[in-house]
Amino acid sequence: MVSKTFKPLLGCDTRALRLLNAQAICLIFILSYTIQRLLRVRNNPTMRSRVAHGEASLTSDPTVFSHVHSALNMALFPPLFFFSALYYTDVMSTLTVLFTYAAYLESSRSNWSLLRNFSAVALGVFSLFFRQTNIFWVAVFPAGLAVVDALKKDVPPLATANSGDIKSVLQNSWSEGRIIDCLVQDAGPQGA
Repeated sequence: MVSKTFKPLLGCDTRALRLLNAQAICLIFILSYTIQRLLRVRNNPTMRSRVAHGEASLTSDPTVFSHVHSALNMALFPPLFFFSALYYTDVMSTLTVLFTYAAYLESSRSNWSLLRNFSAVALGVFSLFFRQTNIFWVAVFPAGLAVVDALKKDVPPLATANSGDIKSVLQNSWSEGRIIDCLVQDAGPQGA
């Protein structure tokens, strides 16, 4: 479908099809970086308020190099890199899922907008044309994130995320109705 769209511009020989995948890998790099920056602002309340008031920009953040490096690692992930030299749906499928996730993050970051929500849904449906299994990444996964975000809004945050053993964490979360959802770098065997 994408190759038919770009056939008048690029042609439809092997070189053009591989060029299309190479361009998609570059877009995956850019989207991975953008998503990481959006998540950084979303998970950091002080940065969120500073960016919203125009006091800070995302480029003044010291984690820019780390995010560029991570985005490059994602774009050059061995299966993606391998399939970018072939003409296969993995690269375009990943690209459309990342577009959908970025649209979801943008729509959840700003005020409710019918156009933003419709574009996120349209991108999700478009990604299903590449792989039907993308339904997990464009529907189930964001729905789970939305549920966790909704549950977190009504509950005060934990005083210490790494306190106690697993039994006390489970008892506190059950008795106080708190959601334990720590960041990956804070996660441990106890899950708190």
